[in-house]
Amino acid sequence: MRSPSVTAKYKNGFIKNIAYLRTLEISIEDIRNIMSNKVSLTEIIEKQTATIQTQIEGLNKAKTMCERMLESENISFDELQVEKYIADLETYWNDNKPIFKLDSVSFLYMGQPYYMDNHYITMLNSWHFIIYKIAI
Repeated sequence: MRSPSVTAKYKNGFIKNIAYLRTLEISIEDIRNIMSNKVSLTEIIEKQTATIQTQIEGLNKAKTMCERMLESENISFDELQVEKYIADLETYWNDNKPIFKLDSVSFLYMGQPYYMDNHYITMLNSWHFIIYKIAI
């Protein structure tokens, strides 16, 4: 049986390394920069570790909010009072802007994309508009 060529071994390791880094949610762009020696793997791993830590903190906050909501009896969308769970609504919206700024996020309204801006009042007015139009 023939042994794989050096090139095949290199390519297999190459693909395996890329696949592994992707499982760590490292972007293709970051991997490309590592491979072209624009940035070190260590720098990207440090950046990704910080990103993951931020995500963990956000998820823990969301989990806490969900648990608080579950403590309420018979919670429903129609009776949801966000202010009951959030003391300072404006700060809460500002702290959660990344959720509203996801790449290519749009709300579909009758087949037409409706893009929301970053200002929470406009965002809330937009939601009201969408909800009103859907309810008609």
